[in-house]
Amino acid sequence: MVEEPAGFEAVVEEEIKLEELLDKNLTPEEKERQKIRHEIEKLIDENPEDAAQVIRAWLAEDAR
Repeated sequence: MVEEPAGFEAVVEEEIKLEELLDKNLTPEEKERQKIRHEIEKLIDENPEDAAQVIRAWLAEDAR
């Protein structure tokens, strides 16, 4: 098991609170864009080859 550095939990909790505050100031459209961005980042992290294929398809579509 990896030991976390001292104060790690406090930093993580602070970051989460900051993110919550920032989310409250977003419009519904901005929240939707943020949600989509997080989903795309997750796809890239979990399946980079699939993400690359999606981008290739978009580029091919734009080239038409």
